[in-house]
Amino acid sequence: MKEFFAKNSVLKVISFIVAIILWFYIIIIVDPPVTKSIDNVPIKYVSQESLTEQNLAVESISAEYVDVKISGSRNKLAGIDENDILATVNLEGISGVGERNIAVNLSSPYESSVTISKQTPGSVNIIIEKMISETKRVTVNKIGQVADEYIYGTIVAEPSKVILKGSETVLSQISSVCVDLDFNGENEDIEIESSLYFTGKNGKKIPKDDVIYQNVIVNTDFVKVICPVKKVKEVPVEISLDSSTKKDYETNPKTVAIYSEFPDFDLEAIEAIYTVPVDRSSLANGLVVSLVIPEGVKIKGNIQNVALIKK
Repeated sequence: MKEFFAKNSVLKVISFIVAIILWFYIIIIVDPPVTKSIDNVPIKYVSQESLTEQNLAVESISAEYVDVKISGSRNKLAGIDENDILATVNLEGISGVGERNIAVNLSSPYESSVTISKQTPGSVNIIIEKMISETKRVTVNKIGQVADEYIYGTIVAEPSKVILKGSETVLSQISSVCVDLDFNGENEDIEIESSLYFTGKNGKKIPKDDVIYQNVIVNTDFVKVICPVKKVKEVPVEISLDSSTKKDYETNPKTVAIYSEFPDFDLEAIEAIYTVPVDRSSLANGLVVSLVIPEGVKIKGNIQNVALIKK
């Protein structure tokens, strides 16, 4: 028999083709049922507003995720993941503080062809507390730098404060409410709308899928961040003294970076920043004198005075 097949390669090819056809028939045409495990399906709340109306809030939940086993045809199950399974707990009908055991309900857009055969856990314990409100200032975290030879001005967040609502236990875990401002080498004024995020007591960002986000109500999800970006120019500081005397002194710092918040201001017209007139009789090493700052000009670092240093 072996010699027969060894000498008949055509039969080998035919056998291989028949095997492939049978495999396609079973997998695609017959499409046999299979079982698939999907872990870490996030649990979401339903009818949370019913708690809010009673000034109640979720303090904690015994499990944030549910593991699921689903059964169905191989083709249907192939493209299903944790994003296609909805796990919910219904908060409607809860009244008063305390602990409740609530069933976890599962649903899928493919319910007619997919069966949920197992879920862990089947229910969760939820602790309900009185709701409180807290007002927190929005912190703008600066990322990167503006373009070379530019400076950023006063950053404004609108709104500058937000109201958080939740249980006292949950709100105590939130240290700050933040938005990010990425300078990204900008050389023009920045105005962006940025989404809020929370940081914990350890200073680290709280992930969006953390249960805290479900247990906190914020009066806004986005904040407008406005930041002026202005060109700077480095100019020398000149001592207001007669030329025969000032050659013996220099200023500390020797130069300052100037800018203007007026868009049409001619910064190039400013060649130097001068000190107030200095009396020769008061000259001393380390003498601090004020600067005469032209109208419309600002100095980086808000420098107002310089020291006179004897050469």
